[in-house]
Amino acid sequence: MKCVRWLLITLLVFATTSYAELTPEQKKVAAEAQQELLAPCCWRSPIADHESDIAMTMRREVNQMAEEGKSKDEIVDFYIAEYGSQILSIPTREGFNMVAWIMPVIMLVLGVIMVILILLYWRRQTTAATSAMPVVESISSEMDERIEQELRAQS
Repeated sequence: MKCVRWLLITLLVFATTSYAELTPEQKKVAAEAQQELLAPCCWRSPIADHESDIAMTMRREVNQMAEEGKSKDEIVDFYIAEYGSQILSIPTREGFNMVAWIMPVIMLVLGVIMVILILLYWRRQTTAATSAMPVVESISSEMDERIEQELRAQS
């Protein structure tokens, strides 16, 4: 019984210390994959930044796959097969996902066109308003003298 206990303690010590540190290349692969994958608990932030249990588990799995020598694409494809393309933090540039890439450009162009049309409309309105105003002719010297006389008479 003591032998089994010592064997378990030895295995526990070696199991915790045998975890190898990732090489710089493996760290880079793992970090890139973690930035591309969303946490499936809320689908809002990459697993690299998320602190949920599932995100931590996925980070460990990604590190393990990187340690096994898998590429970033292989790791990401593994999770796409498990969760579908919604696991990606950046949508792919194919099929319906192209809408996510095209719509911002379309909306920007439409916004610029709308601003130009509004400015042209305002410009026409100001021009029409100023041309509709009656032109005031200058006061004749005769009228000017009369005004002066009336002002003197009231003082």
